[in-house]
Amino acid sequence: MNGLTIFERRQNILRLLAEQPGLKVGDMAEIFQVAEGTIRNDLNALESEEKLRRVRGGAVLASALVSEVEIANRTPATVTHAEIKQRIARWAADTIKDGDTILLDASSTVRFMVPHLQQFTRLTIVTNGLETARQVAQQTSHPLLLVGGMVNRSGNATTSLLGLEMLKNLHIRTAYVSCVGFDLQTGMTERLIDEAQLKEAMLASIPRIMALVGSNKIGGVSTIPFVAPERITHFFTDSDVPAEFIEQMRQAKINLTVCGENTVRSFTVEGDRPKFTIGFANQSETLPFAVDVRRSLERAAADLGNIDLVVTDNRLSGGEALRVADKLIQRNIDLAIEYQIDYKAGNLIMNKFQQAGIPVIAVDIPMVGATFFGVDNYRAGYMAGQALGEWVALLWNGRIDHLLVLEEP
Repeated sequence: MNGLTIFERRQNILRLLAEQPGLKVGDMAEIFQVAEGTIRNDLNALESEEKLRRVRGGAVLASALVSEVEIANRTPATVTHAEIKQRIARWAADTIKDGDTILLDASSTVRFMVPHLQQFTRLTIVTNGLETARQVAQQTSHPLLLVGGMVNRSGNATTSLLGLEMLKNLHIRTAYVSCVGFDLQTGMTERLIDEAQLKEAMLASIPRIMALVGSNKIGGVSTIPFVAPERITHFFTDSDVPAEFIEQMRQAKINLTVCGENTVRSFTVEGDRPKFTIGFANQSETLPFAVDVRRSLERAAADLGNIDLVVTDNRLSGGEALRVADKLIQRNIDLAIEYQIDYKAGNLIMNKFQQAGIPVIAVDIPMVGATFFGVDNYRAGYMAGQALGEWVALLWNGRIDHLLVLEEP
């Protein structure tokens, strides 16, 4: 896109950000074949026009920022059954790793994972779902294996054991499955025997089983069980789940994630160590860097095994960050990890946690009274400058003909 006028380039930046939220400065510089400093000048100009907001490494459109009034006024009645499935599927997808071979069953809940598969590389996907396979083929470029056999009456899945031979030489790491009913005595169940038999056979040699089960299916047991509770690696459900079920899952030592509209709470398998609840207020779930920060925290909590993690989204909004702080305090957390961009809201957020007696770690942006976790930009620049000077003195005899500055002053 070289040769564009400034106006044309900035209009194209807005178009790209609409298509790819969280696009980074380096990516835009490569696309438009200009210096990163030029892109930063463009972003600053567009921010002054209130068309976007600068964030770490890039920008997001102003229209992408969630309306605080809309968030505050949203009621449970506006949340559809599909939205609940989408939330469960979205958080379950975060357990996938690049290079995995995964099994997806034919359920509608698991099918909502498909849009999230594009972010991964080198995946191999196995499914018995015809509609799932169609969506994977249309929306991703991942290798796809469809388990053959008889097609069920609804026409959306294969259900017989005829296609299992193809799975014998595959090393499937993780299965993502749903069910008609679940309880801790019987496990996951289906209504039809052929569907249950196929699921049981497919899961027999898979070491990690992720259960995606809406709260409306908990406590309801159908005819045919296909996987026992003790085989479930992680159980994902929605926030309407009864409190007693959470306690039962703790006692059964099954990892549990409760996916709410505004918060996500993970209960890890309890060991002999004391249990702690940590609240993480993320900058935004639309930004790749912020998502990576959240995922690293989830991995650390899972590795420790004695951390209940409550994840929330500040949505790039100071007002939302204040509301999120109130929600975390209501959860009786032991520690807050705050990652937000509105420095003006920092003191107000910190005051809320101090009044509640909750210690705070501030990520990337300091908050007075909080432990800071981030980069010392001044020290990093100073060290880099020293190293560059030593290199010039050693290899160029201390002489510089030209100094080209690519960053803004």
